[in-house]
Amino acid sequence: MLRHHPDIGEDGHEVRIAVPTGDDVPVQMPRQPGPGRSSQIQPDVVAVGTQHPVEDPGEILGVNDRVHLAAAETVMRRRVNERWMREGVTMVDPEATYVEVGVELAPDVRLLPGTFLEGRTTVAEGAVIEESIVMDHTLVGRGARLRRVIADRYNVIADHDAIGVDLAKDAQLYQVDPSGVVVLPRGLTRYAV
Repeated sequence: MLRHHPDIGEDGHEVRIAVPTGDDVPVQMPRQPGPGRSSQIQPDVVAVGTQHPVEDPGEILGVNDRVHLAAAETVMRRRVNERWMREGVTMVDPEATYVEVGVELAPDVRLLPGTFLEGRTTVAEGAVIEESIVMDHTLVGRGARLRRVIADRYNVIADHDAIGVDLAKDAQLYQVDPSGVVVLPRGLTRYAV
């Protein structure tokens, strides 16, 4: 598990450092006063690494600029995607598939390139999601198919529902933009698990 430690750099922007921990290993990163804190935090990351040795040096990454942040996000995305693929999720192009940490995926889910799953989204067995954005607290039912859909948070997509496949049908229920993207407005409430 990666815990993110926010700090404020000398330019006033927030800097985040990802620190790997087990669920049973609490990590507290002390804040140091004064300008340039982002560079002073690295010894703390090294100390955590020596207290909790890691096999992969990529486990501990200092983030001092946007390039480092992008590298850390790439490592995190790769690990999240690998976990789900090992648990039976198909990702046609893992480098073009974005799954946040809180998402729950059932085996036999198929994610095609350009898919973004956010927050506490749940995707049931056999669902297929293609070039879609599914926002926080959305439930995608068993065998559902989403193609070029933006589903705002709190949506419940029924089992075997197909959205983005028949745009004429979708236009009767949802907003369909001229490029063929189907937009599901924000749902009323979080779904009950």
